[in-house]
Amino acid sequence: MKNKTSGKSGNALPSRWDAQWRKQFSRLTKFRAHEGRWPKVTEEFPARNRIGQWANRQRELRERGELEAGRVRLLREAGFAWKKNDERASHWNGQYEHLVEFRRRFPGDWPFARQEFPKGNRLGLWVWRQRQAFSYRRLPRKRIR
Repeated sequence: MKNKTSGKSGNALPSRWDAQWRKQFSRLTKFRAHEGRWPKVTEEFPARNRIGQWANRQRELRERGELEAGRVRLLREAGFAWKKNDERASHWNGQYEHLVEFRRRFPGDWPFARQEFPKGNRLGLWVWRQRQAFSYRRLPRKRIR
């Protein structure tokens, strides 16, 4: 019997899932060409298409040895970054940079709990959470410095 779903057999008929994978791969390479980087897990491209989650899923499948060799080859040829980004560390570092900029612009001030900086970014809440983590001794020394 032919394998109709995975495309693994040389004689297998491509399934709609194969077509969907190729479509997402195309979107991924377009994102890379447009942005000059690979998508973060939370990013969408185009709107309402979770390309970042899809890319991360390819990484997970490859780690488990469940990503078809042809797909691995296509991603490798596109220069795909197989290493997963540490999204939490990335977020913390980004917020820290916003805080540095805030302090540069407003020396002597600290953002209050509901303050946004830059617009739409809840920097005040982030600062409050860092204070909480510090008081519960959950903030690593590196971050305290």
